[in-house]
Amino acid sequence: MLSHSRGIVQDAVSLKMIGVLAVPRFNIGDRVQLVGDIARFYHCTVGVIIDGVNYPASVLNQYRVRLADEVEGTFFDFQLESLSQIIARVIFDSADTPKSKGHRGSVPERHVRLLGRDVDIHLKIMTTPHRTIIGQVLAGTQPVAKALVTLLVQNEIANTTITDDLGEFRWPGLAGEVGIEIFTPGRRILVPLTV
Repeated sequence: MLSHSRGIVQDAVSLKMIGVLAVPRFNIGDRVQLVGDIARFYHCTVGVIIDGVNYPASVLNQYRVRLADEVEGTFFDFQLESLSQIIARVIFDSADTPKSKGHRGSVPERHVRLLGRDVDIHLKIMTTPHRTIIGQVLAGTQPVAKALVTLLVQNEIANTTITDDLGEFRWPGLAGEVGIEIFTPGRRILVPLTV
């Protein structure tokens, strides 16, 4: 039994010596959060993987990450995590409210309010001249600055933007079924939407 264990260790050492790469945990474009001691050195802890670096002699992968405040850094995979998505629930949608008597014509904008893990998401969808979403992300009554907001079209990343100091973001020229993913420290919220 001891010789069998020694053989496994020797095989692992020889594989490492010939340059077997570690299996990557993340892909370019993945939204991640810094975790552990490294997070305390950064003002903003959420970002997007922009490059992956593998060293043949290493069992750890490194990733280049652009944080939401535009700071870039290289981190080991154990310093990063991708959170599970939760789906925001609709609290209010003006498209679902009954129209009052005597109201004629179409309303040029739609208002939607959603909640997900104590994050309040307000969306205004304007239909003229082009379909545009203007949104705001709040935690309680406080705006969430530097949140990553990703537009998903057919479950593929179409665009990622960052909320400003008022927690606001904007996307022009949208139509059809879209998803909006909001990534803040400790929260990854999906908003499915028909525009």
